[in-house]
Amino acid sequence: MAKVDLSSFQWFRGFGEEDLARVQRRLRPATYDQGQLVIDRADPSNDVYLVVKGRALAVHWTNDGREIVFSRIPAGDAFGELSAIDGSQRSLSIYAQTKTVMWILPQKDFLSLIDMHPGFRHTILVSLTDRIRAITMRCNELTSFSVVDRVRSHLLRLALQEGVLSEGGVLKDMPTHAELGNTLGANREAVSRAISSLKKAGIIETGRRQIRILNPQALAELSDP
Repeated sequence: MAKVDLSSFQWFRGFGEEDLARVQRRLRPATYDQGQLVIDRADPSNDVYLVVKGRALAVHWTNDGREIVFSRIPAGDAFGELSAIDGSQRSLSIYAQTKTVMWILPQKDFLSLIDMHPGFRHTILVSLTDRIRAITMRCNELTSFSVVDRVRSHLLRLALQEGVLSEGGVLKDMPTHAELGNTLGANREAVSRAISSLKKAGIIETGRRQIRILNPQALAELSDP
């Protein structure tokens, strides 16, 4: 597999060419088919994964077999740093949502980078802090928001992330209602009702795997239309 442009990853921005080349030599490539398990929950491995192409899902399976999607991991992102830092087993299962190309960074090399590069260490700390804030916000939404407000909040975050929070902005490659439900702690029917409610209020319109934002201000301010 060809070399990957590590400078496209947030973790390695600020690295010089020699440092990037040194990291590249420590990486090993891996390719996963759509739906293939990358790492399992309770897996004892502690390496870090960089997503070069494709997209992965971080999933938790409940005792009754229900899938809860914790996050979607796009190209340019990474995962596995928690186990690399504390040496504990994995807390979530990771699946390839599409055919996915990854590079694997061994735990010892990841920890060495933290020790040797203050900028890298700061980036990791900021990343972990962002994750804690996101989890805190999600817990609050699950306990205090209605389903329609969870959907609204989720769409709002996606629009901000994609830079399309404007009239006519389009969210592409949207998950199915069932997949949204797995992410938002609701069933498919409840998510479908929430989407229909937002459509009737003139806030969004839907197409095949996409959502067009018609009223961004109402999307940001809405509370149960």
